[in-house]
Amino acid sequence: FLRGDLLQPVKKGTAFDLIIANPPYIPDLDMEGLVPEIRDYEPAIALYGGAEGLDCIKKLILGSAALLREGGYLLLEIGHGQAEMACELARATGCFEDIQTKKDLSGIERIFSARKEGRNGGKEKDVETSGEID
Repeated sequence: FLRGDLLQPVKKGTAFDLIIANPPYIPDLDMEGLVPEIRDYEPAIALYGGAEGLDCIKKLILGSAALLREGGYLLLEIGHGQAEMACELARATGCFEDIQTKKDLSGIERIFSARKEGRNGGKEKDVETSGEID
């Protein structure tokens, strides 16, 4: 295990196939609107992601571009209204493709995913409709 600020403790040259995170994404101004069961008992560091709720999301998108192998995926839980900005950040790196979001059961875009360009050293493998990889 590594301990530190998000991706900071990862040694240079380390490469991952998958990075998954549930970062703090609640905007600071939304703190008072949370139900007391969350606001009063969850650690603030686990909930609040800065003014727009995107502080950790930005760090993860920008930092993971250097840590993912070609074809590796970044998956993040995001907050209400953050899908467009998360996708824009990933596109701006020039490193990601297949950038998308998925809705939760309430219809809120909640899961962000992006694949680092390239795959298996440039040898593309297609995903079959059965969900299996060749």
